[in-house]
Amino acid sequence: MGFLKTMKLPPSSSALGLTLLEMLVTLAVLAALAQLALPDFSAVFSQGRVAAAANRLHRAVALARTAALTQGQSHHLRVREAESENLWGDGYALLGAMEIPLRVFPAEPLTIVERSGGQALTFSPQGRLATGAIFTLCPSFGPGLELTVALTGRVSQAPLACD
Repeated sequence: MGFLKTMKLPPSSSALGLTLLEMLVTLAVLAALAQLALPDFSAVFSQGRVAAAANRLHRAVALARTAALTQGQSHHLRVREAESENLWGDGYALLGAMEIPLRVFPAEPLTIVERSGGQALTFSPQGRLATGAIFTLCPSFGPGLELTVALTGRVSQAPLACD
């Protein structure tokens, strides 16, 4: 005798998919897990802004020193006409002989304070500063940086806890 073949019927259509409620619950659980797993990127963006501003200030100091050396004249890195307490953060300029602006650096989205209270760095024709400077760069929240400009024009940086 022949074998009886049993035929399986396909499952009903209600067993194939998810209901809208099941999908919404799944999405809510995934969103909650993603929020816990991913870091808060605002601190990362803040640190990036501080690092970029520090690099711009570092390049400006190097440019002022190089210009003084190559042209054999004093050059100044000076605060632009600022009306706030954030003098260096409101922008600064490289000035050559006869105070002619050679390059202007725009305002920064953070507070920059030169702690010795100076509003200019003056490089002699030998590329040296009369006095060193210490800059603090602080964002609206999070850690900042401290830039130290030595008499030779060398810039070093260190992390700084900002209030």
